[in-house]
Order: sequence, then C-alpha cells, then structure tokens
Amino acid sequence: MRRLLTLALALLLASPLFGQSQISDMQFSDVTISSTPEGVTDCDDVANLVAWYDATVGITEDVGVTTWADQKGSFDFTQTTDADEPEYVGTCLNGLECVRFDGSTEYMTASEMIDVSGAVAMFMVLRTGTIVTNNFYLGQADGGGQGRTWVSSINIVGNKWSTYIGGGGVHEGTTAVSIEQEYIVAITSDGEVAGDVGVFVDGGSDETSDTGTGEAADGLVALGASRDISGFWEVDIMEMCFYSAVPSAQDRADLFTALNAKWAVY
Repeated sequence: MRRLLTLALALLLASPLFGQSQISDMQFSDVTISSTPEGVTDCDDVANLVAWYDATVGITEDVGVTTWADQKGSFDFTQTTDADEPEYVGTCLNGLECVRFDGSTEYMTASEMIDVSGAVAMFMVLRTGTIVTNNFYLGQADGGGQGRTWVSSINIVGNKWSTYIGGGGVHEGTTAVSIEQEYIVAITSDGEVAGDVGVFVDGGSDETSDTGTGEAADGLVALGASRDISGFWEVDIMEMCFYSAVPSAQDRADLFTALNAKWAVY
C-alpha cells in the first residue's frame, strides 16, 4: 500500500497540471466574449453621426482658437482673425476643457456640414453666459445670410430653449434658461414637410411636440454668432454632435447619459 501511495504521489508531482486550478463538467455554447462594453459611451456610438466637436481634443491655438477639428474629419470650425478667435479654457466643466466665446466679437465658422432640409439631430453641451435673452448659440445660413438657428434661448414667454430648425418659425421647449448655467440640449427634426420637431433638455422628454413645415436653408454654420454674423453670444461650448437622422428614443436617452457622465451637467 505504501508503495502504491508513493507511486501515485510521484505521478501527481510529475503532472503538468499540478498546482493549476482545474475546471470540469462545464460546457460553453454560443457565448461571445468581448472587451468592448455594449451601449452608448460617446457620440460615435450613435448611427448617422456627421460631425463631432469635443473640446478635449482637436483644438489648435494661436492668439485664441483658430481651429476646432471635426472628429469625423470633414467640417472643421475655423477663425483666422486674431481679434475674433474664442478662448480655449483648460478647466471649464468637470475638470475638462471648453471653447469660450465672449459675446462681443468672437465666433467661428464651418462649411455646410448637414442639409437641414432633411432629417437631422444635434446634441450640444454648453454653459450660458451672463445674458440669455435672444442668444443664438449656433446658426446655419444659406449663401445670402438667411437661414435658421440650430439652438437658442429666446425670449417669447420667458427665456426658453428653442430652435428654428424644421421651419415654421420658432419651436420652443418648456425649460427656462438661466444665466451661467450648464445644459445638454438636443434638437431633432424628421425633415418632413409637415414633420415633427423636438427640443430635449438635460435628458428630459420631448418638450415641444411641434410640427415643422419644411426647411430650405443649408449653408455656412456660425458658432458663437448669429447665422448672418450680425450678433455675438457669450457662451462656453464643451461638445457638439450632429446627425443626419433622428436617433431612437433609447439612443437619445443613452447619449444624454453618456454626455452627462463625461461633463457632469445635471
């Protein structure tokens, strides 16, 4: 018996499995293992992204910001006049950077990035300035300077988040805009002649249920100024995402969550 035990011990010590954990009686079927988490973690995880601006990357400076690069690689915002270049702020919101427009002369422009006569959507992370009445933070014009405003805070019945995208005049939400306050605002339009336009603020539900009448303007895009560069608006801008389709309700909610996790807005 002792010789048998000795032999068994010797065989065990010689085994390549000695000292290793062993798993037995387990079967795996139809299992996919991935290191990439599911869900929406940034703008690029939502389909139909056309242009994406993130103040933590893609900034070129001279006196101020000369280029804010589109992370999709096509539609950079630029400014070549020193006096009109916005400021790049290294610690702005949640310890991250932003582009700051002074409301006096500073603005940037980009070529037409998206045809607003079709289905469109955009998300914008920003902090309002010291005045919010009739501020047009992002405008889009045709060649004659006419056009529409992507996102604004307009004084109709109090200062409310609103848009002109979708035609048919202003489409106003219900959330009042406060001075020097952070927001995530989303604008959607399905592009139909008599289609739906939506305004969403800080992850909330559709505030407008408005019907637009179609849109004709698509051209120069002005950031920090009105669409015809006749007015300048005080604002800090952290991130913007433009889409050529309206995201699903789930994608919209997930993107609000992702942007808020990054910027800690609400």
